[in-house]
Amino acid sequence: MNKKIFVSFLVLILLLIGTTGAVIAYFSDTKIISGNTFTTGSVKLDSSLTSPINFENLLPGEPQSQDISIKYDGTINADLYFGISNQFLINSPFYNSELDESYLELSVFDKDSNETIIDWQDYKFFLTNWSELMAQVDPGTTKNYRIDALLKSSVNNDLQGKIDSSNLIFHTVQSGAGVQLDGDPTMTF
Repeated sequence: MNKKIFVSFLVLILLLIGTTGAVIAYFSDTKIISGNTFTTGSVKLDSSLTSPINFENLLPGEPQSQDISIKYDGTINADLYFGISNQFLINSPFYNSELDESYLELSVFDKDSNETIIDWQDYKFFLTNWSELMAQVDPGTTKNYRIDALLKSSVNNDLQGKIDSSNLIFHTVQSGAGVQLDGDPTMTF
């Protein structure tokens, strides 16, 4: 008897499931869109930014200036940073490793906005820190800067006729990426 009730109950459930499936109907439609592309953005400085900046005949206490234009050719907004690389710092005539003292200072002036972006800083500061020149640079933007160099007035005659060669580094990174700002700028790429 229990078996007949169970089989009857099972048949009733199967009939309900079959009837419900036959009664419930769904309409549907599908569209396929072909030829889609996915393109990544780019962060790129104009390739013409390769001419060296030379400060010649520096005199103690008398600043010199050089102008530079930087064109941003990326396709997304980016932040622009400045730093210096000198792998021979220990032998640089502008740095006394025993006193941990720089004899050269630099500043960066934004000619477009007519404001100082980076006030006078020791040469060594730029070797160990990234300095932000501009945030949210739009694609196609050209920025005009003036880089000022100053030989400290406290230098002695030992620096006469000395030459130092360094790499000025202009670095872009997509806006908001949180570029590493500590340490040698060349080590953060």
